[in-house]
This record gives sequence, C-alpha cells and structure tokens, in this order.
Amino acid sequence: NENSGDLGFQAIASWYGWAKDPIVQSDHTRIESISDDIPLVFIYGSRTNIDNTAAHQILLQRGSTNTSIK
Repeated sequence: NENSGDLGFQAIASWYGWAKDPIVQSDHTRIESISDDIPLVFIYGSRTNIDNTAAHQILLQRGSTNTSIK
C-alpha cells in the first residue's frame, strides 16, 4: 500500500495535533486576510517540539506591525 508510511506515522503520532487548514502553506498564506490592526502573538514553550517556522514567516510578512513571537 503506497500510503502505509503515512498511516503508520499517524498511528504512532495520534497524540500530535494537526491543522486541518494551516495558516501558512507552501503556495500561500491566509494571513493577508487579517488586518494589520489586529495584534498577533505566537507563544511557544521553551521546551516545545512545535516548529515555529510559520510564526517567523508571518512576522517577516507583516513586519513588526502588531506581531510578536514569545
């Protein structure tokens, strides 16, 4: 089965949350639809294994306009 690797990973990583519609995708971001007047704060724990690449990409896209990463 060509999907067996995906199915196997999902089975062992069922504890991990998955975004149904990620705000940043390889071909676009949905962040443009959020007004710069709305502050965005991305909070990550000091020992998290969550990738913060998307937050940094959004910070670069929006500049420092009401956007920060903690």
